[in-house]
Amino acid sequence: MALNHSCLPNVAPSFDPRTRTLAFHAITEIPRGHAVECAYVDLLQTRKRRQSLLAAGFGFDCICGRSLVMEQLMRVVNTKDRGAKQRVARLKKEHENVFNRSDEAQFALYTAEMQLARTQGDWVHVVEAAERLLKIWARSELPANYHTTETLHLQLCLAAKQAGMMTEKARASAQQVATIRRICGYPHPETPIG
Repeated sequence: MALNHSCLPNVAPSFDPRTRTLAFHAITEIPRGHAVECAYVDLLQTRKRRQSLLAAGFGFDCICGRSLVMEQLMRVVNTKDRGAKQRVARLKKEHENVFNRSDEAQFALYTAEMQLARTQGDWVHVVEAAERLLKIWARSELPANYHTTETLHLQLCLAAKQAGMMTEKARASAQQVATIRRICGYPHPETPIG
């Protein structure tokens, strides 16, 4: 069985340290005869980083394109400078047309905003950004039960707790974390959140 790379995977890997085995769990319907595809690298890596990792580790270039603005956003977030929030706001305004037309660009933008809000303890904005990211993920028809969505639901739930706003939506996110962990084969899916 071949296991191909895809930025739109149909399986998610999980490692069981007790048995030292790697398992792949279907996260979407896989039609008969269709390739089994997993992401060899993190789906949220920049194009440059994905290409570097895939070229060095697997000997091929990722053909998924990412716009310059997404590269800039990731650079701003990774610099950890005090003016990062203002620089993100400026990029958002300067490249409004890109963000309005591209789900990938919006995803990068809201990821940057969520990371900045989290580092600043702005929990309400973490919740808002996580909700936007989950909507974009679903609209893009990416797998609902995937490591990225587990992280987003977890961020939403933990930030809601910090902000003192444990709504029904936040409780549903906590339940979704447990479901994703079970489906994706996490070693301890029942581990409580927070």
